[in-house]
Amino acid sequence: MLVVSTHHIISDQWSYGVIARELVKCYNAFCAGKPVAIQPDLAIQYADFAQWQRTWLTGSVLAEQLAHWKSKLTDLPVLALPADRPRLPIHSFKGDQVSLDLSWALVNRLKQLSVREGVTLYMVFLAGFFGLLHRLTQQRDLVIGTPIANRNRLEIEDLVGTFVNTLVLRTDVTGELTFRELLQKVRDLSLDAYAHQDIPFEKLVEELRPDRSQGGLPLVQVLFNFANTPFARTEFQHLSWTPYEVSRGAAQLDLGLSIDPLASRKAYLEFNTDLFDRTSAERWLAEYRQFMEVIAEHPEEKVGRVAILTEQEQHRILHEWNATDRPVERETCFPQLFEAQVGRTPDAIAVVCEGAELSYGELNRRANRLAHRLREQGVGPDVVVPVFLERSPELLISLLAVMKAGGAYLPLVPGLPIRRLAAMIEASHAAVLVTDSTLLGGLPQHQLRVVCLDGEAESLTRYSEKDPAPLAKPEHLVYVLFTSGSTGQPKGVEIEHGALVNFLRSMQQEPGISSRDVLLAITPLSFDIAGLELYLPLLVGARIILAGRLQAME
Repeated sequence: MLVVSTHHIISDQWSYGVIARELVKCYNAFCAGKPVAIQPDLAIQYADFAQWQRTWLTGSVLAEQLAHWKSKLTDLPVLALPADRPRLPIHSFKGDQVSLDLSWALVNRLKQLSVREGVTLYMVFLAGFFGLLHRLTQQRDLVIGTPIANRNRLEIEDLVGTFVNTLVLRTDVTGELTFRELLQKVRDLSLDAYAHQDIPFEKLVEELRPDRSQGGLPLVQVLFNFANTPFARTEFQHLSWTPYEVSRGAAQLDLGLSIDPLASRKAYLEFNTDLFDRTSAERWLAEYRQFMEVIAEHPEEKVGRVAILTEQEQHRILHEWNATDRPVERETCFPQLFEAQVGRTPDAIAVVCEGAELSYGELNRRANRLAHRLREQGVGPDVVVPVFLERSPELLISLLAVMKAGGAYLPLVPGLPIRRLAAMIEASHAAVLVTDSTLLGGLPQHQLRVVCLDGEAESLTRYSEKDPAPLAKPEHLVYVLFTSGSTGQPKGVEIEHGALVNFLRSMQQEPGISSRDVLLAITPLSFDIAGLELYLPLLVGARIILAGRLQAME
């Protein structure tokens, strides 16, 4: 294995082509027993070029170039790539590289596209990178750095040295642009940059003094490199050779895309490993190739509508990640699921509230007695029962009792304005209300039959403790919640038993809950998430800590 390693301060990618040609000439001459035909003395040396550049790039020339770039690069945006980890305060340059093959068929189609559109192949691949970055970030204002050989004079083409310069390309990309329109923007952008390529990138950084809060990276966070340097496939006599890919283990910027459409026919993506996982880089590179495949055939497609997902990604998203179907109890309502858990853990603590606690068995027995009382009052399927109670064990008992009776509860929160309570009661068409005698003064005038839990405490003990025969089915209402009315008149939202069971079973799977868990219930009952806090633990034998009103407010 032959390894050539040089510091970037003395050579660039073009220089490797010069070195390779000289190496082949020397090797072949040595094998043939001939004198080594090294490159004759060059007309100029690198030091001559450096001196010329320093002399020429002064005064009005420097001022004009600086003015041009300053007008283009004020208030540069930060590229918000979807990172796998937060950015470190200092850019570490730790990196890795992934690669992907580019087929001859794809490269040829893109060449044909470039000819039809009057652009270079470089511009086609660069426009594709702008399009991908827009899709990944949804940003319009995008900035990409791109190296340029900067060997625009014949006498320096065979020099070994660092001539390469980095151009900063900034353009506006929207999803409504067709790729053809984006391509023309990139063409104009590139030609304008070529006309002002002489000012060194380091001089721009010095003059513009960009914000370095993003880990210290100046001006650009991503780089696009197109391998069009004259690195001819020269042959050693009696020796075959193959380039060997070696990751540098470093990344100059956050991302660096390199395209080699001829020699290796590959795309390479260098990435900062402090920010991105290898899987992210592999996915983005595959999406880039997919983007190029689509626009090669359909350049009139809008950037925001180009299908960038590969078949594997589509299958993963649509089928693997979406495989959430599970067997469900289609004919079972929540009360029956709760009763089944009572049978498994009758002595386990179900709810704790401000010093009081109830076991699963006691909670079920008290809810059953109240349920039989409510059925006596005509409560059944789709009958709405307002419940006006403070946060306490009696509140949970009442909610379960309404469901066991077959009805649907409507939570009324003490302290709400009288007019709002009146409107909710009127809209519910209720006939029976559950409350406590201490709260009667907080209710509006009404014609409802009232079940006062404290006033009927003794009489309720005479009702059966057995589970009522179920009347409600999954399509019947389980509760009604009223919206805040911020957009107009408050509206009652009806939730069915089937929807509640489906939601609870889903949450039981992910994020999951077990009998060892304790769940703090603090959400006001008028919010839908309160049902999760109160009923999910009761499916598995877990414990509820029911916060009182003052505790919940704190």
